Amino acid sequence: LNLKNGQKKWQWQGKNSLFVKPAILGDNIYIDQGNELHILSMKKGQSTSHHYYPSEIGLPQIFNNKLYLSTRTGILHSFKLTSN
Repeated sequence: LNLKNGQKKWQWQGKNSLFVKPAILGDNIYIDQGNELHILSMKKGQSTSHHYYPSEIGLPQIFNNKLYLSTRTGILHSFKLTSN
């Protein structure tokens, strides 16, 4: 949403509903889509990357420039991030 004029800047259509707040760091938006994590550019609304996991992932969390994801199988993943 353009904060100056209220017009929509972009829209992204995922495979699943978005029930949880995405994680944001720099220009990147991290979105949970079942067993996939999608990374979007906040400026363009385009997918820059996506990662597949063998089981559903939970709400992505960012702390100290690390992304944390848990899965339904009880595995916790941690990734070091760099902001754009």
